[in-house]
Amino acid sequence: MSTKATRKNSIVFRLLTLIVLVTSGIALIATLVDVYIGYQNDLSALTRRVNQVQVSALPAISESLWKFDAEQLEIQVNNLLQVEDVVKVELNWRDWNDKDRVFLAQIEEHLSHSVWTQQFNLTHEDPAGGTKQLGILNITADLQHLHDGVVNRAIVTAALQAVQTFFVAWLLLSLIRTLLTQHMETIARFAGQVNINNLQAPLKLNRAKNEERQSDELDNIVNAFNNMRENLLRDIQQRQEFEDALSAQKQANLESQRIAAVAESSNRAKSQFLATMSHEIRTPMNGVIGMVELLRDTELNQNQRHYLDVIHRSGLSLLDIINDILDFSKIEAGKLVLENIEFDLQELMEDCLLLFSSPANHSGIELISYLATDTPTQLKGDPTRLRQLFINLLGNAFKFTESGTIFFDAKTVNINDTTTKIEFSITDTGIGIEQNVQEKLFDSFNQADNSTTRKYGGTGLGLAICKHLSKLMNGDIGVSSQYGQGSKFWFTAEFERVNDISVADTSDSVLSGKNALLMFPNPQLIQTLTNLSRHWGMEVKSALPETAAALLATEGYGKSVDVLVIDHQWPNSHGCEVAQSVVPSLSKSCPILVLSNEDCPYSKEEMRSSRISAWLRKPVVPSQLKSKLEQVANNAVIDDSIATKQLNTYTPDLSHLKILVAEDNKVNQMVIRGMLNRLKTTPDLVGNGKEALEAVKSNTDRPYDLIFMDCEMPVMDGFEASKKIREFEKNSDLPTAFIIALTAHALEEHREAVIASGMNYFLSKPMSLDRLSNTLKQLGLTHTERSL
Repeated sequence: MSTKATRKNSIVFRLLTLIVLVTSGIALIATLVDVYIGYQNDLSALTRRVNQVQVSALPAISESLWKFDAEQLEIQVNNLLQVEDVVKVELNWRDWNDKDRVFLAQIEEHLSHSVWTQQFNLTHEDPAGGTKQLGILNITADLQHLHDGVVNRAIVTAALQAVQTFFVAWLLLSLIRTLLTQHMETIARFAGQVNINNLQAPLKLNRAKNEERQSDELDNIVNAFNNMRENLLRDIQQRQEFEDALSAQKQANLESQRIAAVAESSNRAKSQFLATMSHEIRTPMNGVIGMVELLRDTELNQNQRHYLDVIHRSGLSLLDIINDILDFSKIEAGKLVLENIEFDLQELMEDCLLLFSSPANHSGIELISYLATDTPTQLKGDPTRLRQLFINLLGNAFKFTESGTIFFDAKTVNINDTTTKIEFSITDTGIGIEQNVQEKLFDSFNQADNSTTRKYGGTGLGLAICKHLSKLMNGDIGVSSQYGQGSKFWFTAEFERVNDISVADTSDSVLSGKNALLMFPNPQLIQTLTNLSRHWGMEVKSALPETAAALLATEGYGKSVDVLVIDHQWPNSHGCEVAQSVVPSLSKSCPILVLSNEDCPYSKEEMRSSRISAWLRKPVVPSQLKSKLEQVANNAVIDDSIATKQLNTYTPDLSHLKILVAEDNKVNQMVIRGMLNRLKTTPDLVGNGKEALEAVKSNTDRPYDLIFMDCEMPVMDGFEASKKIREFEKNSDLPTAFIIALTAHALEEHREAVIASGMNYFLSKPMSLDRLSNTLKQLGLTHTERSL
């Protein structure tokens, strides 16, 4: 079917028809209105002419009728026929004999069926008797002349209206053609010729350009058409781009699959390399650190002990670097999974505080720890990774702080029925960090000082690991610092709550109600000790040596002091002198507790003369301080040197255990044997898993209680040996030996393999005597903990 418009259904034809009908209708209405008005005007003129008779002829006719002047009456009646359109005059009256009389005058040839009659009453005014009715005059007018005028007027008006309608229709048609239809035809032709090959050419109409002309409907149509054309172009282009992208995506998918396979292979190779590197480095490190620990227990002079301490610290530093690299590789591989076990937050913080006691006391840095008293301490989470966060940030603070204070605190920031979010912060008075460095401080392999002459070491992984660990704990990490004025590192972590126990319960504390006087040069330490003491129920005041005398003399306050706690380190003095200066103002029963960053610095004579009851080594551990305050408050006799000596010389007793060590490295055999000798036992030594299995089989009369099993050994590794030992124990109905894996691997997959092979515990190399002792004690294998 053709899309070209025909003449009969074209818009022009329909518009013309509509215009003609409308204008014709208007013309018809106008004609009718004009004819009607003309007719009414003619009828009104006729009425006025006839009514004029009432004024001009009616009195005379009435007079002639009164006198009965027949001749004059006839003349007057006939004269009425001279009025235009009057064709009949009829006079009705009663004569003197009271008979009805009629006088009729008419024009016969003009009388038609269309007439109009007007009636007038003839009366006579009698001066003596009033008005008297004489008769009735009927005047009839012929309306044919009016009707002919109406017809003629209608014809003329219709003709004029027809001419006018034709002219208007022609004019409108011309305007429509000029303004609309020719442009519509142009648009139709353009639309009919549009295809994908000529979409670039826009639609344009041949219209006069006029800057003042506003946009009209045709402009809107042209703009809409061109917008549609441009949209089509964009759609075509986008579709082409999409098809190209789809094709490229297919290629990219194939390439990504290839890259993923390569990356997976690379990750496996990297993991294997890290595992191998860890094993190969940790194995000799175990020999170095283990032998150093054994050597430190021999008789050494001061220089020799110093050299061994340097070797030991260097070995531990190297071990920290290895651990950082392994942790970072786990994070990158997404294999770092947190534990979820119960732990005591206060104990964990105190343990970390004690780890840094030696560097703090050695460098004279005031290390202070405070756990807000409203913070839950019994939590569920990963204490090992939390400890790692503490150690990394505290180690960082010590690295960049040569003197001053390091403040380690924790407080609750959000808590509900099941979880609590805690904010931990480490604030130091070190060198600070520049603003432009802070923004990238938590990036991998990035440090505040990357120059070749940098003063501070490290891999730059510690803070990056801290960032990932805090995120795993549903927390965040940040730093605020001003260069030259110290730094504050903080992080948040979320834990499950075990119960509502906070830092301490002071309801039954012997310290409740005791008066304590604190004398310390460090304001932050005073504030921390004040908060702790008040939480324990004590009444606390603080003073400096120059203000203490005035305070103690105020209203006898000095005699009410129950315990005096002083610092040993003062700018121009020491604790003994400070104690001697205030002793006279105290009661004789008031004990004095000295906090020092070294072993007891006073002789017995100095302690006696200064009335010093006890001393406590810094950093201040809250549980130790409370215990010491309770002792001195009860006037207990404390020999700190003896207690310390007993604490330092206590080691677990394993003499009741029969122990087998499977280790292929001769140096490591020497290390583990030396450590076990320190624990009062002598183990049997074998060089591989096969020998370990044979030793178990040959000692069925007195089975081994404990087996230390190296994982990688020649002939038969520790995994295979452990499986065969478990199988032999089951088949022989022997008690199961406790097998502890000794391995230089530190990846989680290795730990899982250890448990899967039937071993009971995992102990990574390098191994220290303290860690070995603590592990055996925790597992209940020492003589005092477990009897086998």
